[in-house]
Amino acid sequence: MEFGYLSGRFYTFTNCPGLAKKELDDAFKHCAASSMHNKRAILLTLIPAKMLENVYPTERLLQKYHLTDEFLPLLTALKTGNVSEYSRILLDKFDLYTSLGVFIWLNKLKLVVYRNIIKKVLSLYALLPHVKPDQITFPELKRALELAKVKMDVMELERVLVSLISFGYLKAYISHDQKTLVTRKLKPFPRLSELNMSQ
Repeated sequence: MEFGYLSGRFYTFTNCPGLAKKELDDAFKHCAASSMHNKRAILLTLIPAKMLENVYPTERLLQKYHLTDEFLPLLTALKTGNVSEYSRILLDKFDLYTSLGVFIWLNKLKLVVYRNIIKKVLSLYALLPHVKPDQITFPELKRALELAKVKMDVMELERVLVSLISFGYLKAYISHDQKTLVTRKLKPFPRLSELNMSQ
């Protein structure tokens, strides 16, 4: 168990989340049920590694190992698409996440936060009369995001959209001439369980 934990920590600090998850998963499974302190220590790194694979801990698990302060607000912001809250939590807990070696991983997940808010905005936009539900101009999308309290200029919005598309979080293309996002008509947002950011 100790070797698996140490190997997992090594892979964490060498930014290999897939290998870290494997080692830490094994360490957690082989850790004695009575070793709450050791299990908690493993979970502090294992949870972010699994989050990169879009596997999130339950609130019950977080409560059992006294990890609600470390992860529950972050998970809530991630799932609801609250970009400003997610960013604030990352900064507030910067020292903790850096000491664990997982800050880079959690920062990478900000893309999922953007995905979630853009998905909400686009689904509401599609309900408007006289719009093409699979097309939205950058200025319209920017205005809609501002209503959701997400402030960014058009260049930043385009960078986020390009990242979402290249990671497979959004099935779409960008019409640069028309400054328009054109999404796939069916299921433009693949299920998160089908995606993996740990590579």
